[in-house]
Amino acid sequence: MEEEGEENGGEGETTNGEEEKTALAEEAKPSKRPRIMQCKVTLLDDTLFECELGKHATGSDLFVKVCDHLNLLERDYCGLAVWDTPTSRTWLDASKEIRKQVADYTYEFTFNVKFYPPDPAQLTEDLTRLIYTHIYNICR
Repeated sequence: MEEEGEENGGEGETTNGEEEKTALAEEAKPSKRPRIMQCKVTLLDDTLFECELGKHATGSDLFVKVCDHLNLLERDYCGLAVWDTPTSRTWLDASKEIRKQVADYTYEFTFNVKFYPPDPAQLTEDLTRLIYTHIYNICR
């Protein structure tokens, strides 16, 4: 078998070496788009909630994670926003993939109140009622 390698000018060995180098180079290359998104959400009290989601995650997937973190059951009044400029925000669409709604792969959001109930005392969950009563008192 050594004779065959010598007859081919050692091509058999070089080819295996080149294949190994190519395989190692492919493993070392970072992929263009990561498979996991590192999301950061600024909450109402300015704390930062961080989580990881798959690259095909929707706005709803992130919103559920944030609400679970907050133990928030009444979710209809809140949402996640992406700030396009310091004064302009866009609400994250729950049904669409996050990566298609965000520019430059910057997954930074804010947890915001979409609308306020007219009477926070009517809310059923204690935590939600407390949050909205506090916000209501601040806004007066």
